[in-house]
Amino acid sequence: MRRFNKWAIGAVAGLALGLGAGERQVRAGLMTSLSDPGKPDDLTPPPWRGTPGSTFQQWDFTPPLPTMPTAVNNPFGTPELTSTGAVMFGVTAGGRANVVQLTAPAGQPPSPPPGTGRLLISVPNMSATDLSKEISLQVTYLGALPPSGVPNPVPRITIVGQDLESFTMTSSQSQALPDGYIHQLTTWRSATCPASEFITIFPLPDPNSPQKIFIDQVIVDTRCVPEPSSLVLGTIGALTGLGAGLRKRRAAARTAGPGGGSSRDVAGASSRPSSPG
Repeated sequence: MRRFNKWAIGAVAGLALGLGAGERQVRAGLMTSLSDPGKPDDLTPPPWRGTPGSTFQQWDFTPPLPTMPTAVNNPFGTPELTSTGAVMFGVTAGGRANVVQLTAPAGQPPSPPPGTGRLLISVPNMSATDLSKEISLQVTYLGALPPSGVPNPVPRITIVGQDLESFTMTSSQSQALPDGYIHQLTTWRSATCPASEFITIFPLPDPNSPQKIFIDQVIVDTRCVPEPSSLVLGTIGALTGLGAGLRKRRAAARTAGPGGGSSRDVAGASSRPSSPG
C-alpha cells in the first residue's frame, strides 16, 4: 500500500504540472515500487548485489498480484513466478499475512506425488560459455505452526539451467526469527552460465500424512563469475610470465658492462670514431 500511494501521488502531481513532469513522476513511482522491499527479511544480501551483470528479484506475495515480483533489478528481462498443484496464496500463518501454503499429499519420499504444490521461478540471465553461474537464494518459511509447535518441513529446492544445466548447493545456513519463522540462505553454483535459471520450491512428502510448508518471502540474486579452474590457470599464467620477465632482466644484468649499459650499448660505443681533439 505504501508503494502504491507513492506511485499515485507522483502521477497526480505530474498531471498538475504538465505531461513532461507527470511522466517523470510516474517513472519515479514505478522505480520506487521496484526497488523498495516490503518485508524486512532480506537478511543476507550478497556483497556483489547491484554489480554489473548481476540480477536481483524478490517476492513478498502481496495481493492483488502475489506472483509479481515485489522488487526487481534484472537487465536481462522480467522474472516470473508460477505455481502448480496444491498452492494457496493469501494465507495467514504464524502471525504473518499473505503467506503461500504448499501441500504435498501423503507419499513416499523423495519423489513428490502428483498434485504436490510447487513454486516455479524463472530468472532471465546472461549467457556466457566461458563463465560459471552463482546464485544466492533466501527463503523465509514458518518453522512451526502454533499452538502445537510441531516443526514444519523444510522447503525442498531444486535449480536447473535453461538447457537442464545442473546446479550444486555450495552452502546453507538458517536463522530462527523471533516470530517462529526461519530465514534460510543457500548458495548454488553451475559450471556453466545459462541464459536463464529455473528454481522449484516444494514440500517433501511423508508416507503417513500430507505435508505443508508456509513461504513468506523468496529473494534470488544471480551473477556470472569466472570458473575456479580459469582463475587457477590465469594465476599460473601470470606467475609464469612474471618468472620469464625476471629471468630476462637477470640475464641482461649479467651481460651489462661496467657502466651499467648492456653489452650491445658498450660495443656500439667502442666502435664509434672518437671526435677530433
